[in-house]
Amino acid sequence: MSVYVTGHKNPDTDSICSAVAYAYLKNKVGENNYVAVCLGKINKETEFVLNYFNVSSPKYLSHVKTRVKDVMTSPIVTASPKSSIKDIGELIYERNIRGVPVVNKNGRLLGVVTERNIAHQYIEELKIRSLKEIEIKLEKIAQTLGGKIIVGNSSDVISGNVLIGAMLPESMAEFISPGDIVILGNRPGAQITAIEKGAACLVVTGGFAPSEKIKKMAKENKVAIIVTSQDTFAAARLINLSIPVEKIMDKDTFTLQEDDLLSEVTEDLLTSEYRQGFVLDDDNSVIGVVTRSDLINPLRRKVILMDHSEKGQSAEGIEQANILEIIDHHRLGDIQTAEPISVINEPVGSTSTIVWEQFKKNGIEPPKEMAGILMAAILSDTVLLKSPTATRKDEVSIEELGKIAGVEPMEFGIKMYSEGSGVSTMSPRELIMADFKVYNLNDVKIGVGQVETTDLKVILDKKDGILQEMEKIRNDKDMDLVLLMVTDIMKVGTELLASGRTRIIEKGFGVKLKENSAFLPGVISRKKQIAPVIARVV
Repeated sequence: MSVYVTGHKNPDTDSICSAVAYAYLKNKVGENNYVAVCLGKINKETEFVLNYFNVSSPKYLSHVKTRVKDVMTSPIVTASPKSSIKDIGELIYERNIRGVPVVNKNGRLLGVVTERNIAHQYIEELKIRSLKEIEIKLEKIAQTLGGKIIVGNSSDVISGNVLIGAMLPESMAEFISPGDIVILGNRPGAQITAIEKGAACLVVTGGFAPSEKIKKMAKENKVAIIVTSQDTFAAARLINLSIPVEKIMDKDTFTLQEDDLLSEVTEDLLTSEYRQGFVLDDDNSVIGVVTRSDLINPLRRKVILMDHSEKGQSAEGIEQANILEIIDHHRLGDIQTAEPISVINEPVGSTSTIVWEQFKKNGIEPPKEMAGILMAAILSDTVLLKSPTATRKDEVSIEELGKIAGVEPMEFGIKMYSEGSGVSTMSPRELIMADFKVYNLNDVKIGVGQVETTDLKVILDKKDGILQEMEKIRNDKDMDLVLLMVTDIMKVGTELLASGRTRIIEKGFGVKLKENSAFLPGVISRKKQIAPVIARVV
């Protein structure tokens, strides 16, 4: 099972790049398959960084709830519709399974043969079943009986009533019709009678081979002969089991898709008469099976959380996941785990700084592209080291990573902000939600977005539309206050736009909002300069 390495919702550059680089590191030092994923749309800046260093974007993961594919058994045994009942019965017994899916040559599901089908057939064999309506190849009958074809071709098709030739030859003649299958022992007279009456096949039991005279006579009359070591009683019982499973399989099967949520199919699986469900891919080919026992202790999806530790910022269904590690530089949130895990939480400016420390701790130098995205993430999260969250460790990390990547950090950082932001083409809602975090403080719910630029005017020209969209978001999400930090990294300050309970801002920062906004010089960090002030006021 893959281990998903994921940042938070509304991912920023640090969230994405730290996940990508840490997944790379874990795959170098670990045994599992670590996969970097994202929980939302990648913003323009992050897109610029990944493209600049030629790194693929992580795939999108909508949730971490347990899916059918997480608990299914795969691959599984399947059968051809021409397989004999005996073959499938032995397979079910040997593998200790409930049933076998019957598939065509392309692997597509046709039906299922279960223990119940086999049991029903054993009851049926108490009366010898006619094969008149069922065509069976001679080789299949011989195989089921453990016998040998001594006259006839293996591909010959047999169809007729099944009789036991236990009477006197003259009495037996009255019961044999052309095309019948006659089971009898070492009785030359009865064998000749059966051939003369037009039987299609003789099954000679006890391992006694017929005489050359009888074999010649059978060839001339196109009568097949199978010799088996089984006794007559056993042969009569087994011959029913040479029937192809397509004649007894259930066509109405319970099927699932691999991405179905386990919680949504559990009830159907528990109430299914088959006690199992076959998992199909998009081409209706069987790729796995889920049984009731798989529901007892289902495997949970494995996750490593990067750049967050709050349930509200994490993937949907995180409470169902098996969290293995948390690596973060924010305050510890409300994520709960079932058992102790590794948590690295440091007061640095970027999660990517912590990831770089882990590379060094494990003695692994990242390739240029990994070093490049880690450097870019630290520059982004610390606003080119101007944020109050920036530490000496961040500064040193940027220098070290820049050397490996072959990039001058600050030159790249200015280019990242000027060319990679894409703010000039973003809609008001995109500007607000690009990097949006929700804080639940007592009974007060506050959303804070942040966008960074080298030119405030580009964004503030859209101020009226932004404020209208902020009010709409506040109402839709039932929030008390929605803020947008428009941070100018060159002026080192933020134009703060507010909608809702704006008195919290005026009281906290000692400012008077004008047309729902105010410039806060020196304020560029949401984590250290905005969130703590709001929390104190609330």
